Amino acid sequence: MSEVDRLKELADFLKARRAIVNPTQIGLTKGKRRKVAGLRREEVAEMAGISVTWYTWLEQARPVNVSVRTAEAISEALRLREDERAYLFDLCKLAAPEKHEEVDDNLADLQAMVDAFGDMPAYLLNARWDVLYWNKTAGALFNFDQHGPKVNLVKLLLLDDYMHTLSINWQADAQSMLAHFRTDYTRNLSHVHDFEELIAELDEKSPEFRQWWPMHQVLRRSGWLKEMKHPDPEIGSLKLRSMVLERSNLPYPRLVAYNPVDARDWQAKVPLLLAAAKVFDPVS
Repeated sequence: MSEVDRLKELADFLKARRAIVNPTQIGLTKGKRRKVAGLRREEVAEMAGISVTWYTWLEQARPVNVSVRTAEAISEALRLREDERAYLFDLCKLAAPEKHEEVDDNLADLQAMVDAFGDMPAYLLNARWDVLYWNKTAGALFNFDQHGPKVNLVKLLLLDDYMHTLSINWQADAQSMLAHFRTDYTRNLSHVHDFEELIAELDEKSPEFRQWWPMHQVLRRSGWLKEMKHPDPEIGSLKLRSMVLERSNLPYPRLVAYNPVDARDWQAKVPLLLAAAKVFDPVS
């Protein structure tokens, strides 16, 4: 989209949304002398705390820069839904601040999707990397089942002896994981208190965390090859490709699933994995 097209799309979007807001929803009287549908420009500007002239320039597709604070104020004034708010931020060339939500009305559907992966390991993560739900193969492979219903993936990889043994190159895996976690931590700085207890525990118990966390390494990836060696010699070497799936309107919970590189070898080893682990129901 060209800059001219972007500005026109932004102008048209603002005018269209302004036209459908019912004045009575925001405490205004819908008098007989009101000539426009929805809100007037000056009403939007007043509610957003900006000048009428500046807002008019936006609706005239003039090249003006919009700050995050102003975009948020306009979103509130126009009573935009979350998807509309995200669209406004895109049109303003801004990164929308994350809405920190861990559980939503579709959680049961996401859990059903995890179960539908069957023999492919899959689980749900929240912003803090707590594992909210997992299927049986994920529980057996990553030892979730041995830790009860409250599992944190960062703690598990850094502190659990089994995870040290499982990773062929534990240091590289742990550093990459921590860099990815740092990205989520940064995305949720407005809710940093949710992370404080976890960060404090890791700082106390993990020398690697104390060394790596101050380095501020960041990483954002949607998939990678995970090579592992199970301590049971009958199971041995495992290679899986991970997939990270997020919804466009709500990043958490995020679904992580693993696809075996060698499907036949994996199918032969799944019964051995399940037999080697105590089955724990993550919902109970």
